Amino acid sequence: LGRADAALITLSIMVQRSSAPDPGLVTNALASAAPSPHMTGSDLSMFVHYVTSLLDYLDKQPEADRHRMAQIEWRYLPALESHQRLPRVLHQELAREPEFFAEVIALVYPSEDAGQVSDATEEERHRAVLGYQLLRSWTTIPGTTGTIGKLDLVQWVSQARALLIPRGLLRPGDQFIGQILGQTPED
Repeated sequence: LGRADAALITLSIMVQRSSAPDPGLVTNALASAAPSPHMTGSDLSMFVHYVTSLLDYLDKQPEADRHRMAQIEWRYLPALESHQRLPRVLHQELAREPEFFAEVIALVYPSEDAGQVSDATEEERHRAVLGYQLLRSWTTIPGTTGTIGKLDLVQWVSQARALLIPRGLLRPGDQFIGQILGQTPED
């Protein structure tokens, strides 16, 4: 095990024992750790368990750096999905920032105005898959901060659509906007 991986184990044990490790230390360990490509079975399951328990801990820490947490959730998105843990910070970012929503749509879909699509690199394909996974798992309604603010929701939708139009991505963006709006309560 590398030092960051060992730190994940130690920090996870601390959290389980109700110790309160420094959120910055936890964030740094999560950002530095990576599963070995040879890790399989129970070793991989335990690694993902440590990651998810530490992300859950950070979710409860108001001083945790939300931007770095979003980056970490993005990095571990396939592992989180395989263990049925929603990427909460990324979902909040989608609901808070129409710019982020438009960026994720642009990662996943080619512009309708682009005509011929060029061959994507392996990295671009990987990021597109991650973006699609994120959009499909998204459940946080835009404009919400505990309650739904109609004005905030309308403003988010307007801004998101305005960002998608020049990119030629209105159709796929509207599909995901429709999906998320379909989850809003009737009142």
